[in-house]
Amino acid sequence: MRRIHYILIAAAVLSVLVIMFAFNKTETTGDVVDCSAPNALIDGVCCLDADADSVCDVPEEVADGENVVAEETGTEYAGFKAMMYLSSDVLASETAFPEDPEKMSSLALDKDKTELADGKKFYGKYYIYTYLDGSYNENIICNIDEYYGTVLSDKFLVEVPAGQKFQTTSVGYEFEGTPSKVRYDLSCVGFDSRLEWKDSYTYDLVEE
Repeated sequence: MRRIHYILIAAAVLSVLVIMFAFNKTETTGDVVDCSAPNALIDGVCCLDADADSVCDVPEEVADGENVVAEETGTEYAGFKAMMYLSSDVLASETAFPEDPEKMSSLALDKDKTELADGKKFYGKYYIYTYLDGSYNENIICNIDEYYGTVLSDKFLVEVPAGQKFQTTSVGYEFEGTPSKVRYDLSCVGFDSRLEWKDSYTYDLVEE
């Protein structure tokens, strides 16, 4: 009789321990079953910790639909300067680019320098040089909008690859309908850092 009594007590204690273990596991992990790497138990919550810094990689605010500022991406600079230069010549190297190009200047349209495309005659080729004040560790993406007066005439997408300083785009101007002025709006952004640069250049188109 005494042996049965001890067995019942031991069974009751074991049942309590099992219940406590199950309750504690449910409380700390919630619906997450596997809390092994790259997950980690941080402040009683099982969350992603890919860099093993004991900080949840995805803040709880994200689940509430709030805007969260992205962490730094390791970019080693605070900003960049993008410039544009319109020329009738093929420049041999980046050393030929002006360090501070004029925002308003002129381009001579040469009647002897023409080409034919889509049945239309163009002054050209001319060259847009999109260049940076240095080489950076990410791709710089630039949109260039070409305006004849207030009318959008063309759009160009230019990418300066990481480690490089410039890219070249060729353009032409139609014999018919070419305005006396053309404006180029330059809008660039770092592919990883999302750093931005915007500028605008206006050229008088002068027929020689």
